[in-house]
Amino acid sequence: MIIHYRVLILLSALVLSACQSVPKEALLDPEPMSSQYRCGLMTAQLKVEGKGAVLELGDRTIAMTAVVDESGVRYQSQETESEFWQQGPLARLVVNGVSWPECTIAGSVPFFLDARGNEPFWHLKLEEDRVVLSRLGFNQEQEGLIVERNFEGRTEDALLHFGSDQEQLTVEASLCQDSMTGMPYPYRVRLSHEGQILQGCGGKPYDLLQGPQWRVTSLHEQEIPENIELSMFFSEDRRLSGRSACNRYFGAVRLSGEGLDIGNLATTRMGCAREVMEWEQSFLAVLAQVSRFSLTEDQQLVLYIGDTPALLADF
Repeated sequence: MIIHYRVLILLSALVLSACQSVPKEALLDPEPMSSQYRCGLMTAQLKVEGKGAVLELGDRTIAMTAVVDESGVRYQSQETESEFWQQGPLARLVVNGVSWPECTIAGSVPFFLDARGNEPFWHLKLEEDRVVLSRLGFNQEQEGLIVERNFEGRTEDALLHFGSDQEQLTVEASLCQDSMTGMPYPYRVRLSHEGQILQGCGGKPYDLLQGPQWRVTSLHEQEIPENIELSMFFSEDRRLSGRSACNRYFGAVRLSGEGLDIGNLATTRMGCAREVMEWEQSFLAVLAQVSRFSLTEDQQLVLYIGDTPALLADF
């Protein structure tokens, strides 16, 4: 599917302008539609019909009603504290009062993206139709313009103009690991520029952690017994919480280009059987020493202490 970007921007502006004069009744009774969104590692399906919508999250469904305000239409479920709000090519989703990572329509990639690569070192900033490229050894940034987008499956090919030069940018929604730090990113990025092929990763690594309720399946290669509950939830404000076998725990998350750090750990103060407490102490000790994370091909989370895998979790 080819999109000429400036045409898209113009059409979006016309639609927003038209919405200001469209009667509220018309906004509340749109044509039936169904769209799938990708939010970090998770997917959501929104089915709109009449004055309501159904949000499908795997096996779970949430009935929502339309609410119109100055920004347009959003869908809400007061009973479950859930909300879906589309803002241009992006969408915001809150489920049970918890914000999910930024959502994009499945089959597309964000219109706002940071990407970087090594050997040679380069950094690219994508903001709608504008691209800014900086490279090691070059004093000035280069600005380019996206004139065409082509979406195919999980990949976007964009045609760029850097001055009189025509270049190609490819962004694939696929797990990518930084070649120097091992940090995982949600997108693979490839830029053809001045006869060079620049390859690297893009997006926000934290989007790969945020959202799911991670269930710990092993610690130090020991399988977690069925009667032991160890869980992790990474919130939008970079806080970590969950069940640590006996107690609930809380901590702060710091993610840098070098790795992952979990600090300021605190727990409630319940007492449990000896076996349960031993699992809790082992789990909290791992969290306190975590240095980085990765994801497997089947989207299992791995936390490392140094270079040693110490914890495995799924959702």
